[in-house]
Amino acid sequence: MHGVPVTALRGIRCFVAALVLATCTFALDVQANPNAAKEAYDRAADAFARKSYSEAAASFALADRLEPNPIALEAAFKAVLLADDPVLGMELVERAGSRPANPKIDSYVVQAKAAFETRAGKLSVTCADERGCTVKLNGVDLELGKRHWVRAGAQQLAVTVDGATKPYSIDVKPRASVDFTAPAPPRSPSAAHGDAATETNEAGPRVEDKPSRGLHPAIFGVTAGLFAIAGGVTIWSGVDTLDLHDRYETGDDGARDAGVAAQDRTNILIGVVAGGAVATTIVAIFTDWGGKDAEASSPTAVRFAPPFGIRF
Repeated sequence: MHGVPVTALRGIRCFVAALVLATCTFALDVQANPNAAKEAYDRAADAFARKSYSEAAASFALADRLEPNPIALEAAFKAVLLADDPVLGMELVERAGSRPANPKIDSYVVQAKAAFETRAGKLSVTCADERGCTVKLNGVDLELGKRHWVRAGAQQLAVTVDGATKPYSIDVKPRASVDFTAPAPPRSPSAAHGDAATETNEAGPRVEDKPSRGLHPAIFGVTAGLFAIAGGVTIWSGVDTLDLHDRYETGDDGARDAGVAAQDRTNILIGVVAGGAVATTIVAIFTDWGGKDAEASSPTAVRFAPPFGIRF
């Protein structure tokens, strides 16, 4: 039989699927709840009925953000004015400015500005250098690089760099915008002298290498070598099978039994090679390639023949 039969093609597809599953991580696509806006609006309406205006304002604002709607935005303005929340109030004013004109909304914007504009300002925080940082504003995580509405007055920041946290008090004036860059703390001695230690390691006394967190590259080398040997034997067996098949086709009936045995041998070897490919891939994933020993070697790509489907 010439070519690869359907059963062999299915085998190849199954093997490829197994290999992909062994080497790849798929990200889960979590879709948003299509009823989230309605649920937020219902929570807000319930909170408003209970006269819990701060909760109602936050939920109405969330419903409008999830699914922009003038009714939800109007309700959010009503609740935020009753809650007397200048931060959320100015956020809603800013949000309304990006929406189409609406007489009812515009009237609430005027009321909110009159009530809150002199009691809020904007603050943004950035990190000083490439080490990065995390920031808490009044105990709450703050998104870096974005201007946030805050109450006018002293804002308490906690900036963490390299595991060390330092407090800062930032004064934000009404209607003002403050862009604060957290000062960079001194680098730790180990980081400051990292380059010098590297140079000493290369030119003089040897610095002990960091312990490996994965398999030694030599293990991968052995696995890949065995995989290559198995692949070579499989190729030889396949060639031998083809040769016996050709002899059988040309009238040598004595080659039939030997050809069937060779075909069985080849298919078994292909199974071994397929398993070896998965094993080699897994070993490569868990191998520590960052050490000096790893720099002297690199994974070897090994190719092998597809399953044989010759019929004697």
